[in-house]
Amino acid sequence: MRVAIRLALLLCLVAVLSSLLLPVASSSNISPGGPLRGGVANGGAKTPPNAINEGEDDDEDDLLEVLQEVGKLGNYSFFTNQLLTSQAFPEFKLPKPPKKGNGTKNGGGFRLIKKKRTIFMPVDTGMIRVTLQSYPRDVAMKIFRFHIAKGMHDFMELKALPSQAKLPTYEGGLITKVSRKNTKLIVQLKGKGFIPTTIVTGDLQRGRNTIVHGITSLMLPPDL
Repeated sequence: MRVAIRLALLLCLVAVLSSLLLPVASSSNISPGGPLRGGVANGGAKTPPNAINEGEDDDEDDLLEVLQEVGKLGNYSFFTNQLLTSQAFPEFKLPKPPKKGNGTKNGGGFRLIKKKRTIFMPVDTGMIRVTLQSYPRDVAMKIFRFHIAKGMHDFMELKALPSQAKLPTYEGGLITKVSRKNTKLIVQLKGKGFIPTTIVTGDLQRGRNTIVHGITSLMLPPDL
């Protein structure tokens, strides 16, 4: 009788231990990135291939190489996922604002937003905030670049048009429409106190430069 009782207790103990060990064994299948980086356990969504956050460190190294090449073409403002290019890479210096005013309230020049995050511009959304600035004519012709989410190395050249170099400064405009026509990205911009503007990039394959009055930075709204 005692042997039967001991055997029953032993079987119960084995059953309890096995039930406790099973969840631990199954949790070992979580991907190294964890649920937020693509693990499917605990309800985490699986990260799609070629996601922006995949290989982040490698992408930064590649971006540095690209920036070293394009830096020879002129001054520009570019956001990384940590700091502005002018801070992360001191060799790329932006021109300083003029000391005297040029018809604008703040004297023209550049206003950089220190936003510690990667700035992307999806081609299928029109909810991207921009910061506009009036430039002197010579500064307005500087080449700027920004990064679009279509591809980590799909850069576009921005050049302020001479005829638009003295438009009034306005901050908080909204891109109301972003579309693509062949190899061109078309951006329609609208905001209170600012003339609705259509921004048409140059040919993405041939690298032509046609764009807009003074975009110094692009900021994603909080709801995106």
